[in-house]
Amino acid sequence: MLTVLWSLRLLSSSAAANNPVIQVMLENPTYAKWTKTMIPLGILVCSALVVSGLGLLGLRSWARKVSIAYAIYAIVVVVVTVPINFFVLLPAMLEKSRQFQGAEAAGIRFFC
Repeated sequence: MLTVLWSLRLLSSSAAANNPVIQVMLENPTYAKWTKTMIPLGILVCSALVVSGLGLLGLRSWARKVSIAYAIYAIVVVVVTVPINFFVLLPAMLEKSRQFQGAEAAGIRFFC
């Protein structure tokens, strides 16, 4: 949950102006839409996971079903996110790295 709140803060702060990764994410409409969809969905799923965990502690049968549904959701999100990152974010980051020189360009190319 803290990660989701931090993401919201990061995307809305002035720190985004100096961060080339955040700039690429915001400039690319496909990735921006994906991110803006996944943040509220992540908040919802995190809440369901906390409730499910409390239900599991209370040995509730519904909590097991919610946990299994979360596991399926997590697998689907990973299967969908990896190609989006590879085909949408990676080319945009490599294009952005051509605008930089020195350490910034090397850092972007090394991590991409």
